[in-house]
Amino acid sequence: MGDELLKQILGELKGLRENQVKMQEDISGMKEDITDLKANQEQMQEDISGLKESQKKMQEDIRGMKEDITDLKANTFFRLIG
Repeated sequence: MGDELLKQILGELKGLRENQVKMQEDISGMKEDITDLKANQEQMQEDISGLKESQKKMQEDIRGMKEDITDLKANTFFRLIG
């Protein structure tokens, strides 16, 4: 009876150990996923910053074009009346 109980306990311990190893592998996988997500998030933040800079430059270009058009209209008007 004692040998059976010992085998049963050892079997349970082996199962617990296997379960612990599996859980540790799962945790390691999750840590890798989190690291990848953080890297992707950082890259997306950099991309967003780049897009904001591009948008700001485009807005400045549009303002400059509007000023050029206004100046061109004024010069054309003065040429026509002058």
